[in-house]
Amino acid sequence: MSQNWTPPEFSQPSSSTVPPMNYALWADRVIAALADGAIAFLVLIVLYVLLWLIMLLFGLVSGAAASTETDAGQGIGMLGALGCYGICCVGIFLPPIAYFVVGLLNKVYWVSKRGYSIGQGLMKLRVVDQHGNLISMGTATIRLLATVGLGFIPIVGGFLDLLWPLWDKQRQTLHDKAVGTFVIKTS
Repeated sequence: MSQNWTPPEFSQPSSSTVPPMNYALWADRVIAALADGAIAFLVLIVLYVLLWLIMLLFGLVSGAAASTETDAGQGIGMLGALGCYGICCVGIFLPPIAYFVVGLLNKVYWVSKRGYSIGQGLMKLRVVDQHGNLISMGTATIRLLATVGLGFIPIVGGFLDLLWPLWDKQRQTLHDKAVGTFVIKTS
């Protein structure tokens, strides 16, 4: 028997390695997020105005019913008041709803079709997968849901997600890590 046998060398397949990428700087990502957030904020204002108009309508309807009928009007007036309180409670959930609604176009459709949202386009950033390709619409949707979900965790969730690229070697946020995406600088 031969004693000169050496074990075979194993190498990593090329698909598991991340090619060198020009990862986006944290400041560029923050500016892009602020621009995208400003768009969501404008939609939020529109939603709050619509909510206010609906509450005003409930108040007018319940007030008119209360002034024309005595017994039945009190029931409708209470129904109107309950409707107003219910609508007021919905107002708490409007910020994530606005971000999600805007995100469906800005963070899902456009990112999956052209590689960047409006804010990311302004900063010349692009969202890619581990091979440098555009991400699918499904991946972009999960990425958006992860962002919105982290926003529901008071204070820590959103800030931790925003700050994570500061100490991550690939400058990924938590929502990037959730789906394996990277944000790169294109020029």
